[in-house]
Order: sequence, then structure tokens, then C-alpha cells
Amino acid sequence: MKKLIGIILFSLSFQLMAQGEYYLYHKAEEKFAGTPVFSKQELNYLKSKGIDYQVTKIESDLPITKLRAMYGKNIEPVQFFDLHNYTEYQWYLNNTGEILERRITDIDVETFQATAGEDIQNIDDASEQTQKIRVAIIDSGVDTKHPDLQGVIVTKEKECETLAQYKACLADSNRKNEECHAEFTSIDNDGDGYPLDCQGWSMTNTAYPESNVTGNPEIFDNEGHGTHVAGIIAANKNNIGIDGISDNIEILPVQVSMNSSAANPVDNIAKGIIYAMKNNAKVINLSLGWRFQFETKLMRDTIKTAISSGIAVVVAAANDSHSDISYPCAYDDVICVGAHDQTGKLASFSNRGTSVDIIAPGVDILSTWITTKRSRKFTPDDNYEYMSGTSQAAPIVSGVVAKLMSRGFTANQAKIKILKGAREKLEKSDIRFGNLDYKSALKASTDNFLYPAHKEAALIVYKNTPENNIRIKIKNLSQEQTEIPIELKSLDKRIEVITPKATIDSITENETKEIDFSLNIKDYSEAEHRFELLIRDQKFIVRANIVRVIAPDLDDPSLISFELNGELSATATLRSFENHSSIDQNLDFFAVTNKKNQTLINIVKFNGTSYTVGRTLPIRDANPVFLNFSKVDLDKDDKIDYVITYVTSDKDGNKTSKFLLFNHDLTPKRAFIAPENKFDNQKTFLPGKFKWIDVGTRYVPTWVGFGERGTDVFQSPWESPLNPTNNFVYYLDPEKGLQNFLFPKDETPLHFLYQSEEEKDKGVAYLISFSGNGFVKDYKIFKVARQLSQVSQLEMSHYYDLFEPRPLPLDINTSSAFFNESSNGGSQIIFTIKNPKAPKTNFIRLPNIFERENIQFVKSIHDDFIFYQTDHKVAVFNRATNSHYYRESKVNTMHRRYVSLETIPALFLPAKQSPSYMGELLKVDQQGNIQSSAAYRTLSIRGCEEIELVKIDTKEFLSYTCLNSQKILLLPIE
Repeated sequence: MKKLIGIILFSLSFQLMAQGEYYLYHKAEEKFAGTPVFSKQELNYLKSKGIDYQVTKIESDLPITKLRAMYGKNIEPVQFFDLHNYTEYQWYLNNTGEILERRITDIDVETFQATAGEDIQNIDDASEQTQKIRVAIIDSGVDTKHPDLQGVIVTKEKECETLAQYKACLADSNRKNEECHAEFTSIDNDGDGYPLDCQGWSMTNTAYPESNVTGNPEIFDNEGHGTHVAGIIAANKNNIGIDGISDNIEILPVQVSMNSSAANPVDNIAKGIIYAMKNNAKVINLSLGWRFQFETKLMRDTIKTAISSGIAVVVAAANDSHSDISYPCAYDDVICVGAHDQTGKLASFSNRGTSVDIIAPGVDILSTWITTKRSRKFTPDDNYEYMSGTSQAAPIVSGVVAKLMSRGFTANQAKIKILKGAREKLEKSDIRFGNLDYKSALKASTDNFLYPAHKEAALIVYKNTPENNIRIKIKNLSQEQTEIPIELKSLDKRIEVITPKATIDSITENETKEIDFSLNIKDYSEAEHRFELLIRDQKFIVRANIVRVIAPDLDDPSLISFELNGELSATATLRSFENHSSIDQNLDFFAVTNKKNQTLINIVKFNGTSYTVGRTLPIRDANPVFLNFSKVDLDKDDKIDYVITYVTSDKDGNKTSKFLLFNHDLTPKRAFIAPENKFDNQKTFLPGKFKWIDVGTRYVPTWVGFGERGTDVFQSPWESPLNPTNNFVYYLDPEKGLQNFLFPKDETPLHFLYQSEEEKDKGVAYLISFSGNGFVKDYKIFKVARQLSQVSQLEMSHYYDLFEPRPLPLDINTSSAFFNESSNGGSQIIFTIKNPKAPKTNFIRLPNIFERENIQFVKSIHDDFIFYQTDHKVAVFNRATNSHYYRESKVNTMHRRYVSLETIPALFLPAKQSPSYMGELLKVDQQGNIQSSAAYRTLSIRGCEEIELVKIDTKEFLSYTCLNSQKILLLPIE
């Protein structure tokens, strides 16, 4: 009801302002043309209270003086109460420097002082041209029915008329749908190639019948994101709701998927850009991004074409709080926008590298919200909502760029103006320019603007010699320039620029020049470096990465190369088998290839000097998800077996786990893990990680899970029944299927400890169980193998609840684990356990030194160091000196995480998780600092791809395939 009232009042207020509505007071029996306010029942009640008149609401264009001459004093205008003007909440338009609150955890808030004037200085600009600037919003769609967006959305009257006729035809019971499709869906009144595009185009919809283009014109927005962006740019300045940046903007909605699981998320964005170009957009706003896996030449070329056509392309920097690249921010010539808060400082979530050109308000931004969905943060009105992110900062810049272009400036000139006019940064960062300032942008000259064209970091190839070089790209956005002095300085003592000065003889508008500088690299230990570039007297930061190139034909003495014997598709993906037996400790791989909607698998086995590809086996199930690859002596015949576990789903979403078994010679094995080698996951789910235990005649998979009992257990009728759903230690029997070990009464299994290599070989596992409730819990350790047996009681010197946290491996040489929980701004207490037979436990306090950041994950614990991740940082705690060292994380910890090495204190970020598609190894140097090792910052090219971090005996390696050359490469980690 609240939502409905809000919409009605909003619409009513709009009508009052536009039509001129008045209240006419008169006797109840008199009749006037208009709408009576009171019903007969209400009139009778009011009369009993002494109010004896009716009120009729009338509309008139006459001034009030003439109306009073006609009706006397009995008429008055319907007063417009400013209940719906929320411009006071738009701090980014007028920051008065209030005291505000900021939430730092789910329950904790802090107050802070906003900085007056830290807004976009969006002055009233009477000199704007009357020309409308069309801004394409390529996003989740736009709520075209939003009251505050009426009149600002591109509306093609002829197309709208035809679209209405088409829908009326479909609703006509006397006409067949096929007739309607044939008559209307190919009509393209404006000749842009998109039939019936009344108010934009949706690439997410199915094409109309008889239409041969992607999508259809039925724009909607289920997410709210695109509607929010639209309001920031162009909401009506009508004293109602919020104000957009400018009156001289019209919005072209282009709906694309905001979800990477869509069939063609990037394809549709490219098609959306084409639609924007064909419909004369002058600015394109992309408050979206994609991971490097979706990075394509198609997207680069499409955006490049838009920019070369005179369109300003404004993109969001992303919200991962790192300096590495994101897409499309990494593209040359886009305007990449980071976010700042009410103090003018960089928002904690905003990306902040040299790919980012400028920052704009992006915290607690109030804008329009979809009318079909309730707002959560802005409670006065469901038609508006607060959002934070670079997605909100980008449209603020788009609005200012459009506002400048409405004065006759080109896209290049508008870009120069906002960058040169930006206020000075309030804190140190590698972002190119400071805070957006429209007032200063108006005054900025468009002459003499050259800047480094590097959006991505410049590459320096890892070598065994100190002589090296770096190539710097410089672009000119202004008119032709001559005799430009250039100077490059290294900001790291480990690198010396041998020839630091150069001169550009001439450079024309929009031209890019490349200059090579010779380097002397004294130390290759660190991969990431920064240089200071001086162009005339303007300083810029250029980032560079030392990269080890992985290619099949490079002469790199550190790489161990193995030939691959047998046929394996160049598109195959490899994963390593985990060894659970001392019989065969070789590194073998599982390969999967998708070919013509069929999944093909192979086992790739090491034969002592090279790798042999086993025969190709097709998987009959559609879209299998592979979970586990184990090498285990399944039936204890002293010969290794290969077990592959995968999951399939039926049309109702029911999941079935299946097992494939192979002998040591890679032939199919006639044996069973479960009946028919299937497990239906009905009573509990089989996880991807499970243990193998020895139950006498064979090895079986076992795990702790929540669900129903796997087998019926006889109980005395005098005992209380066992809880039908609980934590159980399950295992799979080849004949009976799901079984569970029966624990003592009131004892609940919790977590398996991590197995040592010896325990894997023997098929023995240890787990922690508890009894008791609330704060009173007793913990015991049980051994799981041929039978279940308690081995020890767990003594704790402090209270610590082991129910929620999940264990991580502590020591690879013994059964062990450590537990930690994410903090809410404070320290963490870590509980460690070794040696289950005579447990050695320890409590470690890990202090949190970061403001407004939580410790999210403790990655590994060593004698000297603890590796951990906060919201946005990777850090090391030196236990000896009680000191912390940190650097920014390349990944958002809520989505992707670094992998801990087992043998040394280090973390690995796989290439497929990295924003730059390069593997990264973080190590602790002799001073206790974290370094990104240049030797392991790897870039795979020419048909090579990173497999994963692998372990052989006691040593770890990075593994790669070069399938075009039929090779497997290993890089030892020293």
C-alpha cells in the first residue's frame, strides 16, 4: 500500500503542476463539472460535525484572478506540498558538509564529517545549447514508466504507433497471431534496422517472429540498475523526486544481460553498442564490466569504432578495490571512472589503478528506482533508492560529458575538459586525474593534451640478464604538437632507466606514439613496478609488470618440458589427479574436451620420461560437472586405479553423482564405488572433496555431511529415537550404497582433519566430534578406518566454537587443521590442532590493523608468518616481530581467493582467476614484506595455458599445457 500511495501521490503532484487544479467549495446540492471529493456518506458524517459543504476538484488554464471573479472566494488552487522533492539527499550535486553515518559491519556504524563542496560543482548553466545530447545506457534496462523519467527517454512516435497496432492485433481474437507477425514485425519506420523500436531495444528478449535481428523493443528492468543509472543522468528537473545532471539529455535505453551466465553476455553488449551508434548516441554509458574470459577482439573493435565515430564512451572502473585491470576500463580511449565518497576521498571499494582516468561521487547515490520493486535503503519513497559503486560514478561523468557536448564541444574536447578540470586528488593513488568538477571543466583549455595511452600495465619480459627495455605509448587528444620532451624515471631502485629522456618531433590529433626506453634491472625479485612519466611538465604514473612468458619454443632453463604422446585436442582442459597411494606418486592428468555438444575425456599418464594420452571416452550425460580426480589402490591389489567423479542434473534439477573407474593401464575397470556407480544425493550430498578410507577389503569414499541416516540402525524401543537429520559420517558401499558410521549417543561428527600423505596411503582419517549444547561442548577425536574408534579428548584452554568454521590444513606431515572465523572489524582468534592421538592445540590472536576492513580469510599458518586476506588486501603477520605487511588484493575475496602453497609460505593466484590473465605468486621476502615474484608472474602464449599449482613428492610446481606443440611444462617453485 505504501508503494501504491507513493506512486499515486507522485503522479498527482505532477498533474497539479502541469494542469492547474483547483478546489471549489459549494453547497452539497450544487453540481459543477469536475470531480467531487466527498461521497454522500462522507458528506452526511461531516454535516453531523458541523461541516456543511462539498468540494469539487476542477481543472482550468485560467489565472486565479479570473477564476475568483467567476466563483468568488470559494475557489483556491490545490496546494502542491513538496513531499516528493528529494534533491536535498543528492549530496553529489550540493555537498553541504553534514555529519553522516557509515556502516562498517552488519551492526556497527561510525559517524564522519562530509566535506562541503566535494561534489561535481554542477552549476546552473544558462548558456547550454538547446540541442539534446543522446546518451545510450547499455545496462539492465530502464523502467520507461517511471514518473521522473517521462519526457527524457527517446520516443519514436511512428514506431510506437506501429508497435501499439501490433499488440492490438495480437489481442484481437478475430485475427491469427501469424497474420500479426507477418504484417507488423518487419516494419522499420526509421530505417535503423530495428523494427518497432519505440523506446530503445532489448538484446535479452527473443526476436519477434518474422524478425531477423537479436532482441525486440519491449524494454523492462527487473534489476533496477539501469533505471538508477538513467535517473542520475537525466531525471526531470521539475521540483519532484531527484534532479538529473542536465536538462539537455535524452536517454536511449539498451537492455543487455547483467549476468555472465547468460548465453552471450559480451556479444549482446557489442550489439547494444552497434544499436547506440545506429541511433545517433553521442555518449555511451557502460556501468558494467566483464572478466577477461569474455574479453574479445569483437568488444575491443566495437568500442574503438564507437570512439572513432565521435562518441564518448564512459565506463565504470569496477568495485574490487585493486589497481589491476578490469574490462572495459582497460580499453584505450574510454573514460574510466572510479568512485569517491562524501569527503572527496576514494571509496574503499573503488578500483584505483592507472586504468582509471577520473573519480566521481559513487557512495550513497540517490536515484530513480523501478516502480515494480520495493526500495530497501531509501524508505520515504519506493520510486527512489540509494546505491553505491563505480556504476553510479560513471553516469555522473556521462551526464557532465553530455552537458559539455550540448555546448558544442566534441567528445575529445569534453574528455580533455573533465580531465584537465578535475580537482587535485585528496590521497595518493595511481589514478590519472582527481575529482570531477564541472565548474573547472568549463574553464579548462582543450589545447596541448598528451597523456600515456597505457590502460593495461606495460610489459617487461623476464630475463636472466639485466639488460631490458620498456615501451611507452603516448596519445595526443588535442591539435598537432611538435618538439615534446619526454622523460621516464623508475620509482624503484631495482630498475634504472638508462636513457631516460626522449623527444617526440611531432604528433597529430588522435595519434599514438611509441617510445622504447632501455633498462638496467638489478633485481628481478618483484614483478610490479611504477614509473614516473613527464610529458612537458605534466607528471603521470605508468605501471609495468615483469612477466615470465610461457611458450613452447622459448629457451627457458627453468622450465621442465615433457612430450605428449597421443592425440589430445588443442581445446582440452587438464586437471591433476590427487594421489592417495604410495604405489604411484607420479603427476597424472585428467583431460576434458567439449566437441559438438559432446564431452570427451582422456587420462594423461606419466610414463617416466613423457606423457601418454589414454583412449578417448565420450560421456553420455549432457553437461557433466567434474568434481574429483583420485588415484587410489581401490581393491588393494598393489596397482593404482583412477577414479573420476562427476555430477549431472535432470530437468527438475535433481543431481546424480557418477563414477568412472580405470585400471593402471588406462583401461576401463570393472568395479563399483556404489551400485551402478551412481549416487542420487537424496539423503545427503556427496561433496567434491572426500576422503578415501580402508574398510578391510577395499577403499571407499567417506565424508561428513548433513542429511538423513544412510542406513537403518536397530534401536531399543526404550531409547529415544535418533535424530533423522543430523551430521553423519557417510561412506559408499559398492553393494548397499550410502552407509554411515554409528557414533555414540549424543555425539555429533563435525569435521575431518586434513590427512598426511602417510594417512592417505593407509586409508586412515581423523575427525572432530562434539557433544553438549550452547557454550558447553565437549570435543573428541575419532579415528575412521575399518571401524570407528575414539582416540582422544580435545582439551581447550579457551572457549572456541568449532561448529561453524571450516578447517584448513596446518601441517602436511601430520593430520592437522586450523580454524578461524571472519571478524567484524576486530581481531581473530585462530585455533590449531596437531597429532590427533595426543593433540597439541594452540590459540593464536591475529590482530586487525585495518580501518573499515575485516579479516576475511586466514590462508596459511607457518612458524614465522600467517598469511591472510582482508576485504581488499593480502597481508602477512610476522609472529616474531608482531608486525603486519600487506599489499592490495587482485581479487574480491567474496568471489575468488588465493591458493595456499603447502611447502613454503606463499599464495598463488591462478591465471584464470587473475584480472590480467597472468598467474601470480606472493612470497615473503627476507624483510618480511610480501613480494609478487617476477619469476612466477607468468603469461601463457602461442597455444600454452596454465593448468594449476601441482605437487610432486615434497615439491610444488606450476603446470602448463602447450597442446598445439603437444607438450606439458612444469615450472618448479623454489
